[in-house]
Amino acid sequence: MKKLDTVGRYKIESVLGEGAMGIVYRAHDPIIKRTVAIKLIKVDASISESEKSEFYERFYREAQVSGTLNHPNIVGVYDIGEEQGMPYIAMEYVEGWTLSEVMAEHGPMAIENVVKVVSQVSSALDYAHRKEIVHRDIKPGNIMVDEEFRCKIMDFGIAKLQNSSLTQTGTFLGTPSYASPEQIMEGNINHCSDLFSLATVTYELICGQLPFRGKTLSSILYKIAHEAPEAVENPAQFGLDGPSWNRLFNRAFAKKPDERFQTAKDFSSELTRSVSLTSSQKSRIRQLLVDNSTDTDTAIDKQLFRNEYELARAREDIPRKKRSKMLVFLFVFLLLIGGAFAAYFFTNGEILNKLNATGIRKLIAFKVTANLSVESTPEGAEVYLDNQPKGLTPLKLAVTGEDGEQHSLQLKKDGFEILTDTFYVSSSTILKPYTLKSNLQKMQLLTEPAVCDVSVDGKPPVKTSEGPVRLEKTSPHKLVISAHGYQSKNIDLAAGEVITEKIVLTPIPKPGFLKLKGEFPVSITVLRKGKPILRKTVRPGERLKLDAGSYTLNVSAKQVFYQDSMRENVLAGQTTVLQVPPLGLIKKITIKGGWANCLIDGIDAGPTPIRDLKIVTGKHHFKLVGPGGKTKALGRDVTVMVPLKIEERLR
Repeated sequence: MKKLDTVGRYKIESVLGEGAMGIVYRAHDPIIKRTVAIKLIKVDASISESEKSEFYERFYREAQVSGTLNHPNIVGVYDIGEEQGMPYIAMEYVEGWTLSEVMAEHGPMAIENVVKVVSQVSSALDYAHRKEIVHRDIKPGNIMVDEEFRCKIMDFGIAKLQNSSLTQTGTFLGTPSYASPEQIMEGNINHCSDLFSLATVTYELICGQLPFRGKTLSSILYKIAHEAPEAVENPAQFGLDGPSWNRLFNRAFAKKPDERFQTAKDFSSELTRSVSLTSSQKSRIRQLLVDNSTDTDTAIDKQLFRNEYELARAREDIPRKKRSKMLVFLFVFLLLIGGAFAAYFFTNGEILNKLNATGIRKLIAFKVTANLSVESTPEGAEVYLDNQPKGLTPLKLAVTGEDGEQHSLQLKKDGFEILTDTFYVSSSTILKPYTLKSNLQKMQLLTEPAVCDVSVDGKPPVKTSEGPVRLEKTSPHKLVISAHGYQSKNIDLAAGEVITEKIVLTPIPKPGFLKLKGEFPVSITVLRKGKPILRKTVRPGERLKLDAGSYTLNVSAKQVFYQDSMRENVLAGQTTVLQVPPLGLIKKITIKGGWANCLIDGIDAGPTPIRDLKIVTGKHHFKLVGPGGKTKALGRDVTVMVPLKIEERLR
């Protein structure tokens, strides 16, 4: 793209950033007299006119929808248009940095600033969701902050354009590490998808790492869709205790949208309740939200800004309530014991024979330990108790809790589906051996040529002749099919997808050769369809390797005054001879009564006298330029065939 001075009516001042989707400029609006940000959207040149027209229509529709959003924490859209065939958006210019830039320089964020950011972003998202607008790509790179951590969300609707099916098939909308399970598995999204992404951003702001991590894209997507987030060893270092951390993020990262927080306000309120903040921190957060005109009549406001008198009364009430509960419990316990003795005395002990241990446990909660044996076929599965890793099967596991307390168990092993089970704690709990179901499916590939190499997700290739390819059902895969002498083919498979059609590889055309025959080296420029594709100096007997086809050759050798252009056909597997003329010899060039500079075919051959000059045979044009600008052009072209002597007089 050439350098632009203006986009529409806007005067370009500087480049703010450039990426795969387009370029962002800082610009000046001469009519409104304000600074704006201009995002110029790149359009794939390979798409058809109908697809391009559809893209423009979608672009204007999405930009118009984004332009209806008027919120202090959303970057405003001022104008849309087209420049040099590319659509653009004129937006509010925001001073500051993206959250990704802030984290790259400073690492994890202080919990006070996390609450500031999440509260503002939540307010903006709830506002957009009430208008039935989903962002689709909430991530640190789309959230701007200034020095006081005032926030602005950018690019509403842009994710939908960026991942348009016009140019990408089989992809979901959004950024992989921040996508929700439904984006990955189904491509269907609603406002809860934005909330999953917001929780991912919050987790990363707090501890400096993503909740779902992996070495490959497919492993990250699999973890988002099927596994719990990475456990944090000591959440207290970030200002949250363990139960609060689990309560917040287990719900926020629920795989089913209807099991998550249903509004961003609910999520930010739970975050605020879960963290430890001083009164001065709460005051600063409140002031930021008020100054930013963010709606503070929320549960966040109530949780943050209870006055010191209320907090003190609340602290006093806690032990008082505990004492009251203890007295009630003691009274009930003594009443039960007294009743039991009375029943024994008046029934001669018969009543106690009818009460078994289970009946008593229904009246009084006992702590019991279940000694479990966790076994699986095959062995070596990872065991997770309530999302906490415990070891590999076979495994002895002691679980202590109230009688009847429910726990969850997960078994994970590469190549097998995740097995989930629940059990209830009792002294007699026994777990039956588990049988893991294979997560692999077989895919027999039919290829041309018959034997090809198949690489799955970058792993070492296997031969198609060795049998079916095995793939995990629950993960997307990238296949590379290759064979010697053929062009490789890349295939992306969605989770569970298999190939049933024959895969035909395109043979790589055999090259031909161009061989120089002559007495001197030449410089060759090779052109195909009018465009130069190769420039090289070739010596006599040397071969030039080219794809089969027709070429224009510009051949020159200034040292022997040779230049020519010709058309040659190069045949696959064959050698085409390029013949250049033989050399002749000019024995002597002199000027009577003086000297002159000699130009042959416009090339300076030096001053006379010139002796034993090698020159390619054929017709040449000579021009003699003497002192004072006297010139003499020979009245005819001189054909050099044999040793030649030229003697002229300047007039």
